[in-house]
Amino acid sequence: MTHAKRCFLKSCKGIPVAEAKYTTQGLENDRVFMIIDARTNRFVTARKIPKMLLIAPEIHIDESSPWGGLLTVNFPSDSGCASFTIPLRPNKKALKCWKLLDAVTIWKDVTDAYICESLKPGATATFWSRTRNLFYPNSSPQSPSSILSQYFGFSVHLIYKGPTPRKVQATTTHADLPSFSTAVFQDGYPLLVASTESLSAVQTQLRTLAMQDNSPFDVQWRDKPIPMERFRPNIVLSGCSEPFEEDTWESIAIGSADQSIMLVSKCTRCRLPNIDPITGIPDKIVPFQVLEAFRKGADPLKKSEVCFACNAVPESSGIIRVGDQIKVLQLLPADDE
Repeated sequence: MTHAKRCFLKSCKGIPVAEAKYTTQGLENDRVFMIIDARTNRFVTARKIPKMLLIAPEIHIDESSPWGGLLTVNFPSDSGCASFTIPLRPNKKALKCWKLLDAVTIWKDVTDAYICESLKPGATATFWSRTRNLFYPNSSPQSPSSILSQYFGFSVHLIYKGPTPRKVQATTTHADLPSFSTAVFQDGYPLLVASTESLSAVQTQLRTLAMQDNSPFDVQWRDKPIPMERFRPNIVLSGCSEPFEEDTWESIAIGSADQSIMLVSKCTRCRLPNIDPITGIPDKIVPFQVLEAFRKGADPLKKSEVCFACNAVPESSGIIRVGDQIKVLQLLPADDE
């Protein structure tokens, strides 16, 4: 395993980690916060608002605190939006003060969620981080939702996942997923796994297309790399014998433990990876049109879709660390690859 990344706030900047706990719902604290349109209670992502990728959450871990630490949400310096701080893992006392929404929509799923509130003025000033040995500044007196609404230009809410489990959908290769297979605010499944070999294949294909006469691809793509960050995987592997080898795996284990992580489907891709995660500016065709050239129909049941990376579901809890070895526990039957 070469990289691991958690995205505390869905569709915003992720945070690389050297190690991470995981449960059957994915990496700890991954996508437990989300932004919704206040008019419809439907989720909002960078697909619609590309500049969401410029929102930069920052975590301050302190397991001795009531909330396990703090999450500070930062905005681009030219946005005019103030940073705010909320509990990283709100406890029952905090949640009693937050409004619970019974019906929040993410894709076709309807689930529950709490509307987040900032810590009271002075609360973060008294928060002492023993791990970092410093104080954190007061949070903004504005609510998180009002600050985010200012950034978005329309009314939104910042929400935290409620208590009702969000069941993941069975797939053709894993028709009988266990009852504990649930997600938080991930698009569909708890984890997304990709290999560096697969990314290299996309890069090679892009350079080949960009070198052609009358190519629709900008000349910059003859040399410019595509970062893995565009595809937003939680877990990145290297050492595969060939690109997209992960497509052939049914289950893997990471590290010394034998806890199984099921690779339940190939991940069909939208155009979100076209957005440059550094600038928030979308490219019209890269990498989506590259994937169309050689990854369209990689899932036989979704012939019109392009695929990159694999959706995954852990069967238990554990810890993963950068540098861990990957053990392939079981391959898919040839007909299901």
